[in-house]
Amino acid sequence: MTTTPRTPTAIDKIAEEWVDTLAVLEPTLGTYIGRNDVNDRYGDLSPDGHEQYAAEVRKTLGALDAVSPADSVDEVTKQTSVASSGSTSSSTTRSGTSATST
Repeated sequence: MTTTPRTPTAIDKIAEEWVDTLAVLEPTLGTYIGRNDVNDRYGDLSPDGHEQYAAEVRKTLGALDAVSPADSVDEVTKQTSVASSGSTSSSTTRSGTSATST
């Protein structure tokens, strides 16, 4: 069976950018997925590093909110990305869980 290659969509671009960002923020994960340019680093586990991570999550979720899925693959990508973020409005921790202040 021959299939036509799928044309990348706006959601695909956002997802690819998130993987690039994640490799920089979490270099050990980047190394694990084959991004050898981050082999010599560790993630920033300081409060500033956590805030940068949360800001990038918010930025990516905002970008996803701004576009509509073009097909069923986009729908899955968007749903999976939002679900794995662990949060939609509160700050997000490195483990992907929601952290709210009390």
